[in-house]
Amino acid sequence: LSPNLELSQNYPNPFNPVSKIDYSIPKSGIISLHLVDINGRLIEKLISNKYHFQNKYTHEINARNLNSGIYIVQLISEDEVVSRKIAVIK
Repeated sequence: LSPNLELSQNYPNPFNPVSKIDYSIPKSGIISLHLVDINGRLIEKLISNKYHFQNKYTHEINARNLNSGIYIVQLISEDEVVSRKIAVIK
């Protein structure tokens, strides 16, 4: 069994306007981090097809231009997608 991507819950959550989210990459490769709305529409490409070495990372999410609501952060590799719900409160 190959090791999996890990996407932690963001903190703080709910948040306004800034939150951080930790993720772990088990093997080096191309990674994307997308923010989608509850209907699955792409809102923002936080990270787009960027090479990551095997390691732990933290990404800051800025919701200054977002409305209040539930969003989903998707961590995407060549092999899998991991998702977490986040909440923006204005």
